[in-house]
Amino acid sequence: MNQNVALVERMTLPPATCMKCGRGNTPDGQTGEIGPFLDMGLEYNWGDSGYLCMDCVALMAVTAGWISPDTEKQLRREIKQLEKKLHDKDAELDIRARREHSAVRRARAAEALT
Repeated sequence: MNQNVALVERMTLPPATCMKCGRGNTPDGQTGEIGPFLDMGLEYNWGDSGYLCMDCVALMAVTAGWISPDTEKQLRREIKQLEKKLHDKDAELDIRARREHSAVRRARAAEALT
């Protein structure tokens, strides 16, 4: 595994473009930010450096089945809520089972007296 992978604010080595979409060191239209980019720490085409913009990294990650940190946080919250609901339902079933067991015992005791 290549240990030279890193996030960089600007692509400094040629060709200084995203390998997938060709985006360069141009400011984002909404925020004015330029980076970050993923420097893959590799060379191709006899000396070209391998960079990916974060949009392409995100697209590849989603395609590979990864989820965003925000989605993970939301899913963890939902899982916690569902686990609490399940716990509450289990507790309710336990209470009902105890009541049923007591009622059956009382009914058998009353039946034995007659």
